[in-house]
Amino acid sequence: DGDVGVDAAAPAFIDGIDTRLVHAFATLLARAAENEVPIVVSVRRDGPRVVVELRAADTLPPRRPREARPSASPVARSVVRHIIGAHGGHLEHEPAAGAGVLARVTFPAS
Repeated sequence: DGDVGVDAAAPAFIDGIDTRLVHAFATLLARAAENEVPIVVSVRRDGPRVVVELRAADTLPPRRPREARPSASPVARSVVRHIIGAHGGHLEHEPAAGAGVLARVTFPAS
């Protein structure tokens, strides 16, 4: 199992249904953890928005070999996008040079 670190300089709050947000972030973390490397979650306030970034670091080798598994299903990805959108947020996935896959989620701050 990969380690998860959180980098948050100050509290950042959003309005929403906590169980749905937990589901969305658990799905994103599971996807990032597929490589079994440490994950860094950074949270910051950027003006009127809260920005959450998930990085799967690629600086360490995987902990153990394993069989290839399919990534999150299209339905799971759709549910995550729907939950984030219902909270006024936006989800982006983009390659992060030297830091694995990056998922960036932005929400209106409360």
